[in-house]
Amino acid sequence: MQSAIAAAEEVAVSDIEIQAAKAVLCKLSILDQLALAIKQNDKQVIETLIGQAEEAGIDDDAVSRAHDALAHLKAKEAKEARERQLIEAMERRDLEELSGLMVSAQTVELDSTLLVQVRSLCEKLQSERERQNLASAELEAAMEAGDIERLSEAIGNAKEAAISNERIADANEILRALQREHAEATLLEAVAGDCPEAIKDAAILAEEAGVSTEIVTRATQRCRELEELAERREHMLISLQQAETAKDLQALKDLLAQAKQDQLGDTIVVQAEKQVLELERAMARDVASESLLEATRQKNEDVLNSAILKAEQSGVIQYLLPTPGIC
Repeated sequence: MQSAIAAAEEVAVSDIEIQAAKAVLCKLSILDQLALAIKQNDKQVIETLIGQAEEAGIDDDAVSRAHDALAHLKAKEAKEARERQLIEAMERRDLEELSGLMVSAQTVELDSTLLVQVRSLCEKLQSERERQNLASAELEAAMEAGDIERLSEAIGNAKEAAISNERIADANEILRALQREHAEATLLEAVAGDCPEAIKDAAILAEEAGVSTEIVTRATQRCRELEELAERREHMLISLQQAETAKDLQALKDLLAQAKQDQLGDTIVVQAEKQVLELERAMARDVASESLLEATRQKNEDVLNSAILKAEQSGVIQYLLPTPGIC
């Protein structure tokens, strides 16, 4: 066509005919380029050529097909852009963004599999948010209540619900303070008692909870004192038993005095006093018994009466005198 126009120009064909031929040539060129652009799915070229075709006054089925192809490519481009936005929002796990995109996506035909994934993720994120709200409310209430067990459980739930690390850190700080206060109170209560094992256990927990070193040190010292006191008591009990077995009254009295001086406790003192008293009575009975038997052998009325009186006072008479009615 182009060579024919050139030949026509050489032989002086009228300008009108030449311009008409050039117009046909331009139309054919535009239509050929449109066909190629449609085949290549080149949106930008198609859009440009449609503009050129309209300027050239080309009214052809090919132009109509170009409009359809352009609309299809634009729809496809919009679909792909929206799908990318959804995928990126899914990666960010942004519930508000996903919800907004799903609303606006109603006008765009999206991939059905992707839509199912987005809806599933939205449901999951919504469930996680509800769980977070509940865990957050529980955490705030537990922090306000100041209950160690409740707060500890609430912190665990908050971690599972992925509540902000900053709020969990605040709760942990309150928990540590409560544990420290409780451990200190428990330790002081144990120190007020007299059980070394209770103090040891409480001191370990107090140290772990961060109770002041001064308080833990005093408790440890108290524990050692109680253990030493327990050792002295045990030694005193053994010594008392040995003195009683040996019927060593003076040793018993010395041990009693030592128990009082060392403040070994009412239990030890009362037991020592009882052992002293029992041994004194036993020794008095032995003396009275010997005096009574000696007086009986002497057959002296005054001596016998005196011996009987002493025997009655010592309680030995009931063992030595004959039962009434038996002579």
